[in-house]
Amino acid sequence: MDFDEYFNDRSEEMKDKSQEELLSGYTKINIINDGQEFPFVSEGVWVWMAPEDKKKYNDDTYTGKLKGILCNNPNLYGVLLHFGIEVQIQCKGDKRGELDAKWINKIIRKIIKDMDLEEEKEEIQK
Repeated sequence: MDFDEYFNDRSEEMKDKSQEELLSGYTKINIINDGQEFPFVSEGVWVWMAPEDKKKYNDDTYTGKLKGILCNNPNLYGVLLHFGIEVQIQCKGDKRGELDAKWINKIIRKIIKDMDLEEEKEEIQK
């Protein structure tokens, strides 16, 4: 199954940015594993943000959601997320922002539902 259909791949856009644009937009976010198996595992990843979003991200009072583009391949959710994928970030005020858990879990539920439907179709065809 191709998981890229569930995400906005902006890797080509990243290749067209100047070094100055890239460096000014980089920031780090956390990916928190909220699963039961390894509940305290997390990882920091680099994302690129547009200037207006980076300004909000750096505001220690902002707790909204922003978009960013992954600049490396994370270990957590590594099958789904990779360089160039647009991700949703939950800002945490003066703490480091995180990959929005509700956003990624919604996508995972959609993938599982679609996989279940695909299995049902295969069963019917037998």
